[in-house]
Amino acid sequence: MSMLEAVLLGVLQGATEFLPVSSSGHLRLAERFLGHSEGMLGFDVAVHVGTLVAVLIVFRRDVAALLNFTSPVWRRSGLPLLGRLGLASVPAFAVGGFLLLSDGVSIEAVGVRAVSVLLLVNGLWLLLGERLGGREGPPDITGGGVLGGRSGGGTPGLRSALLIGLGQSVAILPGISRSGATISTGLLCGLSRERAARFSFLLAIPAIAAAGAKELPSAASSAVGVPQLVAGTVAAALVGVLAIYSLLLLVRTRKLWVFAVYCWVVGLAALLASVCVGVS
Repeated sequence: MSMLEAVLLGVLQGATEFLPVSSSGHLRLAERFLGHSEGMLGFDVAVHVGTLVAVLIVFRRDVAALLNFTSPVWRRSGLPLLGRLGLASVPAFAVGGFLLLSDGVSIEAVGVRAVSVLLLVNGLWLLLGERLGGREGPPDITGGGVLGGRSGGGTPGLRSALLIGLGQSVAILPGISRSGATISTGLLCGLSRERAARFSFLLAIPAIAAAGAKELPSAASSAVGVPQLVAGTVAAALVGVLAIYSLLLLVRTRKLWVFAVYCWVVGLAALLASVCVGVS
């Protein structure tokens, strides 16, 4: 892998990890079409570290508040939010643990054509969240939103947190965006746009850390050099910060449909390209 390719893949990871277009799907397509389908685990870990740094930078105050156990307001607001984040993380961790312990099941087996179809599904999910989400109802655990859940823009209710977590677990599939699935599901549960986005990004911290840790044991065999790993990590972190701020703005201005159209265009283009060049 050249330095330019490393930077470009780092930029791709930093943008697509937080923009609702599926980072794993884009990386899978890019790696396959560039011919780098082997020896990429070390690089994947590096760019995951970069995106983790990005979300910690942007939400440093939220993270500090969540960990400030001595604050008078922590028990009232920080502890419930931590509990919801923990509950929402369970489905993805369960699916990840199953895949880790299963010998015959591997996400790596998902090919280009399957990723292309999943990108089309991701676009539909985003459009549903954009058009049907954000309809706030009574501030309780079962009311509000198309799917039901605590509304009013506050901390998600138990049901909403679990549904958002289930959405995140589906995003383990390359082609389904983690941020898109969690934000759209949050909107469908009745969360305000800013709260849905904030909860999604905070939920990304354990998810990204776990994804990187999962690949760490195999990363030592990476065929990518250290300079390329560093370049990819820095690029992912810098672009990730910009992507987070951009998505927060677009969520507030009801522009998620733009990413739905993008996913459909990329999905169809990749599907046609895979057929033409014979990449499966």
